[in-house]
Amino acid sequence: MSLAPLSTLADIKGLVQLVPRKNIYLVENGDGQQLVVKGEVHGGDTATVSHALGLVAKLSPGGETRVLTSSELDALTEYASDYMKTAKMLRLAPEAFMVEFDALLNHTANAKWVKMRQIDNLTTLADAINALKTQDPNRKQGVRTFARMLNGGHGLEALGRMVAIDAYNHNTDRFDPLLIMGKDLGQPGMAVETQDGPTRTERRVMVNSGNVFMTFQSGCNLLVGLDSYDPSSAFHLSAKISEREKIAGRWAGWILQDNARARAWRKTYSELIAADLEDALGPRNRRFGFLKQTRLDSNAPARLRAGFKFGIEILTTELIRLRNRGGMSPGLQERYDILVLGLGEPRKG
Repeated sequence: MSLAPLSTLADIKGLVQLVPRKNIYLVENGDGQQLVVKGEVHGGDTATVSHALGLVAKLSPGGETRVLTSSELDALTEYASDYMKTAKMLRLAPEAFMVEFDALLNHTANAKWVKMRQIDNLTTLADAINALKTQDPNRKQGVRTFARMLNGGHGLEALGRMVAIDAYNHNTDRFDPLLIMGKDLGQPGMAVETQDGPTRTERRVMVNSGNVFMTFQSGCNLLVGLDSYDPSSAFHLSAKISEREKIAGRWAGWILQDNARARAWRKTYSELIAADLEDALGPRNRRFGFLKQTRLDSNAPARLRAGFKFGIEILTTELIRLRNRGGMSPGLQERYDILVLGLGEPRKG
């Protein structure tokens, strides 16, 4: 399903803070579209951040995020400036979040601003899991909907693409490939306590079911890859992997290499993701034992691997494009060497 392109911020009509004490705002744009704007302070250069967010847009369109242009920043600045001037003129105390917004926008070095579409009808796997623990007669509706979405056209493949970009960006707070890679690299395997909203459950590689998002748009359910890139990560894309591994552990992206070890990791990882999802969604209660008891299709691991493979193709194609254009950062150059040329190997121990 194709989504409408993100609007260009201009002639802003209103702005509210979406999450208390966080730099996340809902903006009413001049064309009537509502956009979510987020500000973060970090050292990544704009070109590298744009590369990361562009990959997310290709691999998970529902989670498309774009760096604001200079004209869009000007529109935000003008809105904030007008607000503060009006408050001063009327001798009114400005709202606290607007003071913070103005300070981050106009007086903070290394602040990067991005925009994304407002996502309505957003739900998480944690929501569906916790509904099972209630007495609501419709408590299974959430897990059934998640299962249908994953089993449906390209649902599991979309999840495979999502975990590929998560590994590339070293985003390990959805599923964590390091939990299975460590067994081959001198670290014992371990179970993980999954955060299911207010509760925790022991699983294999699922870290936070609250970060597995689904939205209902244009008549169908879609998996959405929100928060796939953390610019404050130890392995942000401007950083060299070889240097960061000395002090920050191991890069999750080694699972994306084209060699026998990485392919074996992906096979195991896909199997464990499917097993964790099956546990989370719970068994189907069937009157007859010979009927299918599981919620996911039996070929779920293979479909996840197919999505993984496609995600890796997108990643390597983009790295080749950037290499041919020239001017890659040292961090991106090292990712090119690892994923395109097959050089290097993860730190052991």
